[in-house]
Amino acid sequence: MKLTEINVNIHPKAKNFLIGKEKMFAFTGKQIIAYDKCMHELNKIDGLQYAYCGLLSPDETKLLVVSSSKHFYVISTTDFASEKRVIRGKNYANLECRGCWSFDGSGIFIPVYNEKQEQSELRVYKADDFSYSCIDFKKYHILYIYQETTLKKYLIIGQNWDYPEHLHPLDDMSLMWYDGQIFDTHPIRGFEDALLSVDLLENKHEIYLHGSESSVVCNYSGKNISDSINYDIQGVSFEKIFEKFNKREDVRHLAEDFRLNRISAKEYIHVIEYSCDKKYCYIGTSMRLLVINTQTGEQISLDIEYGVQKILELDDGRILISTWSGIKSFIDRKSGSA
Repeated sequence: MKLTEINVNIHPKAKNFLIGKEKMFAFTGKQIIAYDKCMHELNKIDGLQYAYCGLLSPDETKLLVVSSSKHFYVISTTDFASEKRVIRGKNYANLECRGCWSFDGSGIFIPVYNEKQEQSELRVYKADDFSYSCIDFKKYHILYIYQETTLKKYLIIGQNWDYPEHLHPLDDMSLMWYDGQIFDTHPIRGFEDALLSVDLLENKHEIYLHGSESSVVCNYSGKNISDSINYDIQGVSFEKIFEKFNKREDVRHLAEDFRLNRISAKEYIHVIEYSCDKKYCYIGTSMRLLVINTQTGEQISLDIEYGVQKILELDDGRILISTWSGIKSFIDRKSGSA
C-alpha cells in the first residue's frame, strides 16, 4: 500500500464534503458548492452562516444543513433554493450541527436545549411547511442523533441532567432507540469523557464513542464490548485495536513500528471508517490518517495538519478526507487504484 496525494477540484476553503448518488457538496461555512460526480461545479449557495455539514433527504431532492449556531437550512438540490429557520427563544444554545431526516423524508429532527434551565426537547419539523411538534426530554441533553437504516430506528445519545452528585457527571450517559413511537433506553457505562464524535458501524451493530482522552466500543444495548483506549501523558498501547484487524504474531509490534505505543496526549480519534470491501480500516485522528489492511496487518500513517474530520472512499478507489485546512484526496499507487 502506498498512498499518494492527488489534486482535487474542490473549493480550497472547503472544510467538509457530502457525496450523494448524483451530486457532491462542499461546505466552507459561508458557502455550499454543488458538483456533479465528475467534480464539475454546478452551482453555489452563498450567504450562509456556520454551514459546515449536511444530510441529504432519502430521495436526495433536499439538503438539510444544521449550523453550529442557532439556525438550519433546507436547500433544494434541483434549483438550489434555500430556506432558513432560526431557533428563537431565550437562552437556547447552539445546535452544534445536530439533526437528521425522518426515514420517509417528510420530517426533520432537530435537538434543541436550554442549558440555563436544563431543558431539552426534540423538535420534529414538517419538511413542507416547517411547522413542528416537540418531544420533551426533561432528563437528557441530546448529544447525538442518527438514522440506523437496518433497524429503521433513530439512535439518540443523551447526557443525564439529573446525575447524582457522587457519580462522575460524564458517567451517566444513555443511548436511546426511537422507532417514532417508543423510546428504548439503555445506560452507557465506562465512558468518562466529553463526547466529541460517534461512529455507528451498522454491519457490526457497534457504536464507537470518541472523546478527548478515550474511545470505547459498545453494542446496541450500551454494553462496553472492548477495553477503553486511554490516552495519557505517558502514552498508550494500541495493540488491542490492531488485534481486531489481524491475529498474526507480529501484530504486537505494529504499534511500536508506527509510533502508536507512545501517542501524544493531545492526539485523539475523530473518525473510524471501513472500505466498501472491508479490506481497509481508516482511522482519522487529530494529527494523522491511519490506513490498516485488515487482512495482512499492513498499515501506513500520514501526518495531516490539523487532523482528519471525515473520511470517505470513492467508487474509483480514491480516499477523500476533510480537514480544517481543506479537502485532501489520496490514491493507492501500489494497488493501481486511480
